[in-house]
Amino acid sequence: MKKNALSLALAIAAVSFITGVSQASVFTLTSSRTTTVIPSTASVIGGGATHGMQVDVVTFKIQNVTGGTDTTLTGINLDATTPGTSTATAMIFQTYDAYGDGGTSINLAANPNIVFGSANGSYIRYGSATTFALVSASPAYSQDPTNSGGTTFDPTQNFVDNHDFNVQGGVLGGAADTTAINLASIVVPVGTPVTLAGYASGAAGAAVPVSITNGAVVPEPASLGVLALGGAALLARRKKA
Repeated sequence: MKKNALSLALAIAAVSFITGVSQASVFTLTSSRTTTVIPSTASVIGGGATHGMQVDVVTFKIQNVTGGTDTTLTGINLDATTPGTSTATAMIFQTYDAYGDGGTSINLAANPNIVFGSANGSYIRYGSATTFALVSASPAYSQDPTNSGGTTFDPTQNFVDNHDFNVQGGVLGGAADTTAINLASIVVPVGTPVTLAGYASGAAGAAVPVSITNGAVVPEPASLGVLALGGAALLARRKKA
């Protein structure tokens, strides 16, 4: 996952879409979910992934809606998250050798390309693999982050049980989104909710917050206990009244 020549310009622009508050652009997110299986040719990690395993692929699209002053998406700063802390709800990612030196990287922005909606790995990216300039991604995703030919870091530890990753970048000049365009494709164990949230920047102004969740987020046992106690206290107050 290499930064291309556009990254410097986008890094400067990133300041506006990380903290922007202007409503000059109005974006909407939509999502859908499909159940499929991980193909035998996939190189994947996370979520207990194995070839032939049944998974959900949750796809997200973005569109500049009526009320916005422009029809291009120039930058994104987005997090994909799943609930919990266990492998059972962890996202599944594609691994690959980014520099041809035997090192391992995680393909967070689908470069090389991952087919949108496939079970080959989770990613956030709009536009094509060649036009999207990656400014940053986290957690650390490359075994050889400086392309030095060495293996200085093993990123797989960050993605075996990963529930949150971030991608920042964009397409210089913007990508037309008068109709909904592909934004993220997240592979998860069947039934796992996925949230995509952060900022989207349009050509006419600073970024605006965007957020959508696909799937129902069920409270963890500890949270259920707190809710039960709160309900009991409320009933007690009503009885006294």
